[in-house]
Amino acid sequence: MHRISVICAITVAALLAGCVEELPRPEIADGIFNLDPAACGDNSSVTRLTISGDQFRFYESLCRMQPGTTGAEGLQATLICSGEGETFERNVTLKSSGNLLSMSEADQRFDYHRCS
Repeated sequence: MHRISVICAITVAALLAGCVEELPRPEIADGIFNLDPAACGDNSSVTRLTISGDQFRFYESLCRMQPGTTGAEGLQATLICSGEGETFERNVTLKSSGNLLSMSEADQRFDYHRCS
């Protein structure tokens, strides 16, 4: 009887595990973004962000994204960056909605507008 209880418990646990719904992973689309939509045509804008795959190119730094977890606030990720001879990390939360990419870091939020 004990063996049947253990088998039933394992079966129920496996079935319940399949019922847990994971949040969809937000897509961070490739493209050119800018904090100032009026500066979209300026290739040397200091507020420009270019995303290609896991690569984030800011004005004076290049970062590789290492995604973490997805939550209600968006995709929590770590950006491993280098620029001006230094290497540093940025812990950010990314959320994409239409032509807007919001990036939160510590207590700051940056809203990037899609240029292309």
